[in-house]
Amino acid sequence: MVLGIRLRKIKNAKIFKIYQLLVMSDRDYDYFFRILIVGDRAVGKTCMLSRFMADIWNEKYTRTIGLDLHIKLITVKGKVIKLQLWDTTELNVDTNYNYLHAQGILLMYDCTNRESFDKIWVWMEKNGKYLCEEVRILLVGNKCDLKEEKVITSKMAKALAGKYNIPFIETSAKTPHNIEKCFRRMVKFIRKQAVLPYVFQEDTTRRCKCELI
Repeated sequence: MVLGIRLRKIKNAKIFKIYQLLVMSDRDYDYFFRILIVGDRAVGKTCMLSRFMADIWNEKYTRTIGLDLHIKLITVKGKVIKLQLWDTTELNVDTNYNYLHAQGILLMYDCTNRESFDKIWVWMEKNGKYLCEEVRILLVGNKCDLKEEKVITSKMAKALAGKYNIPFIETSAKTPHNIEKCFRRMVKFIRKQAVLPYVFQEDTTRRCKCELI
């Protein structure tokens, strides 16, 4: 079962809270996971989400303004999982209020762009200030289909992922190699991050709260 809803241009914390109440208002799922897609400009975050949400590929680059929120229901082993997917803007843009309750982060770079890869460590050094200890991070190398233009090898990416003890996967929003696998792998990581799976619960007194179920 799949359901997709798109809400555009979430620009500040107040509006974010309104949409938070909106998407959490109905309990039509067994698990709720919030996943952020983070990376430098033009690495393919929006294209990746479009492919995952509706199997759509758009060659034209469209810059994300603020934050784009997507909702999708997927079924895994008989359980309905509600994914709240956040398409962020540039990697260095301050959207820290949205990091507060993330349970998974797809940290993306462009396989054909060395600068986008080099910025990964900058983000990794910064994110610890805002994330729960339980947050799962997956390093994603997009545009792997451009083999002749590829400058970041799988070996280089695996070395970086090993440095931070996070998993790694290569994808192509165009083909669409590993797109579905990427998101389902993240869901699997989130569910197995603790002895028992958890579902997000709102808590205004702490950065996050993970309730065992």
